[in-house]
This record gives sequence, C-alpha cells and structure tokens, in this order.
Amino acid sequence: MIFIISSAKTLNLNLESDTAKYSSYSYFLEKFHYIRKYLSILNLEEIKNSMNLSYKLAELNFNRFQNFHKASEFPAMFLYQGDVYKNLNPSSLNDSEIDFLQQRLRIISALYGMVKPLDKILQYRLEMSTKFNDKNFVKLDQYWSSKVTSQINLELGSHKEKYLINLASQEYSKVIDTKLLKYPMVNIEFRQKIGDKVKNIGLYAKKARGLMLRYFAKEKVDKLEKIKNFSTLGFLFDPESSNGYNFYFVKNID
Repeated sequence: MIFIISSAKTLNLNLESDTAKYSSYSYFLEKFHYIRKYLSILNLEEIKNSMNLSYKLAELNFNRFQNFHKASEFPAMFLYQGDVYKNLNPSSLNDSEIDFLQQRLRIISALYGMVKPLDKILQYRLEMSTKFNDKNFVKLDQYWSSKVTSQINLELGSHKEKYLINLASQEYSKVIDTKLLKYPMVNIEFRQKIGDKVKNIGLYAKKARGLMLRYFAKEKVDKLEKIKNFSTLGFLFDPESSNGYNFYFVKNID
C-alpha cells in the first residue's frame, strides 16, 4: 500500500541541510533537470505572469531559479511546511516511523514529479497548475503522468496490499493516469456535516490529511481496513457514503 500527498508552497526556511540522519535521491532527475533549465532562463516578468505571483514572490523565485546549480538541498518531508506537513510533524517522529513513511509515502511535485520523504530537493515554488509556453510541458500534470504512474505500478507490485491511497489534492492527483494504473486507487475525503448539508472545508481537510499520515506512521498502517480506524478532530469513517474507491470521514457539527 502506497500513500500519495501533494507538495506544499510553504517551505521551512530555517531548516538545516543535515536535518535528516539519512537521505535519498529523487526518481526522475533527467526530466527534473529539463524543467530546472527551462525555469533558469525565464525572466522576472515571465515568472510573475506564468505563476501568478506578486512582484516580491516572483523576485524570490527568480533568484532561486538562477541559483539552483549551487543551492543546498533538503529532505522533502522536512522542507515542505504547509498545513498537511505541520500536522504530520515529521521532526517529532522516531526513526522507525520515518522509515515506514520512506517506504510507503510518495509526494507529488510539479518540479520533481514524485519524491520520497527523504529525497533531497531544492527550495522552490511551482504549482502543478502552472502553464508554460514550452511544448514539452504546457501542462505539468501531463508532463509527469506516465513516469509517476509507471513508478507507482512498479512499487505497488511488491506490496502485499496493492492499493494506492490518495490523500493529494485534485490538482496533484491528476498526475495519476488511472487508465495506466494497474491497481485500485482509494480516495480519502474529509467532510463536515452541518445539519443536512455536507461540506468539504479545505483547511480542516489539510489538517486531517497530515494527522492521518501521522496515524499511518505511528500505527504502521499497512492494511486497507486499518485506515477506517482513524478518528481525529472529530472525523469518523462513514460506511454509508463510502465505497471501495472512496473513503469518507465525516465530522458532525451540531
């Protein structure tokens, strides 16, 4: 069983380069270097417009892209600092828990395609929805799709429970080509029920995703049925609305 999540825009800028006791290297370096080279030739205005950034953020990323060749790299799970990663809180996990995630957690990235938690990556900001004029990756999800899906097929083939557990946002999970994927993908959704209405509130969903990953690491969750036992922030598995391909966790608000 493999879990996928999205990368994050927010980064831990106070991270030391030796944060992890050990590290690994990402899968698709040739395709990564192609994007990296392309980003390095963009001017400030092109970055601002294509990535829809403020001038300050565009300038920050322009400088990052210009200095990729000499910048420090950091383990991905520790560098990303969005709500999912804050609630996963990897710095508080022990070695066996980190190793469990290293074997089973895969992070979908617009720059790297897919990385393992301890893969060394650069500081960057690049969303999967960003569109460029380069004919080879007008859409980044399509650029990465076959490579990422094939790698997941390869890895899942050696697992006892051959399920892909999708905790990524829709923007990032589109990278998975469901026609090419050989094994079932189970989507995890967190919803709030207020009276008769059921809503998906993004902030709470991100927190819950991080806490679910933490639960996976702590409990060494390697069976589909054990996912249903997750109960945090008031979210409980809802068997009535769930099915074999979608697990819904619902929080009732009176």
